[in-house]
Amino acid sequence: MVNIRTITDKIYNKYIFFLSIIGIIFSFYLIFLDYLTSDYCPKFYFIPACYLVFISFALIIISDFLHSTLQNFIFYIGSFFGIILAVWFSFNEFFKTDICPKFFEIPMCYLSFCIFLIIILLKVKDSLNYTID
Repeated sequence: MVNIRTITDKIYNKYIFFLSIIGIIFSFYLIFLDYLTSDYCPKFYFIPACYLVFISFALIIISDFLHSTLQNFIFYIGSFFGIILAVWFSFNEFFKTDICPKFFEIPMCYLSFCIFLIIILLKVKDSLNYTID
């Protein structure tokens, strides 16, 4: 019996980890720029969004090292909080009520939304149990 689940678990987890590392790097870069020039990142209730997005990606990475029921809980807190922030700021960017920092003229909130969405979809896909008898 070939267990596809074992193989796909490793592949999906590597993609999730890789995307989270990319998110951490970009978030840290934005935190650095916000530190150098205050008000670089838009605020979410007086807290710069780049700090909150950094925490969201960090929670996803931390969940990868946990091997208990706490793993999914921490993962979904980080990913859903991150995607909510990304949707909020993407909406504000779209209507020009708050401007997100840009990366090659692409608003970072749009990129964050795409990364969080892909991470969540990978986790959901990973949760499906596929076995070949």
